[in-house]
Amino acid sequence: DNLGVYSEYSRRLVRADPSMAGANASVVDAEAQRRFDEGAKTFFLATVAALKSVRPNARVGFYSQGIDGPNSTAGRTHDDALLWLWDAVDLLLPSIYPRKGEAPATALARIAGIVTESQRSSDMVAARRRERGDSEGRAPPVVMPYSRALAIGCETPPVPITPEVLATQVQLVAALGVEGVILWGSSDDFQDRASCEIIEKVITGFAGDAIGACV
Repeated sequence: DNLGVYSEYSRRLVRADPSMAGANASVVDAEAQRRFDEGAKTFFLATVAALKSVRPNARVGFYSQGIDGPNSTAGRTHDDALLWLWDAVDLLLPSIYPRKGEAPATALARIAGIVTESQRSSDMVAARRRERGDSEGRAPPVVMPYSRALAIGCETPPVPITPEVLATQVQLVAALGVEGVILWGSSDDFQDRASCEIIEKVITGFAGDAIGACV
């Protein structure tokens, strides 16, 4: 995949280490992954610490938590392994963008799975802090999904969101008890009068009232 370059250069660094001379491919692979994961952990934790130092009142999180399949054993194992990261941040920010052509029932199940897995990660942080005896300190991270703002995909003109899709993007996650929803979008989505009028009809037609009811 397009991230394979990181694996390759990690292996090259291990092979260049005199202490690894003569190691076979499987040993090199395992050591490369260990060093990469260790370096990533150091980098992410240092980044969080730096952000909190510069902006002590800001809430810090990383986009797209739960991306690796929340309804699978592999996805849950992945999130369990990153407990150290969820413990360091203030926000869990899963992506729940709508998918063009996705059936409403499928979307509901997919998004509910993503959100509840993020909530499970937050609960794990709370349990970990209780075990450490610091549960009276900083609250566990809150869940705030990233939603696509009022359009499906990135097409021009925009494909307007429907009431059924909006229900999965805002109303469903509100009912699940999240802290809030981040409505993400881009000015590139709405480049002319026609596209802006499409979104205006969505907001005035049903989206504004539906979102307002969840606030």
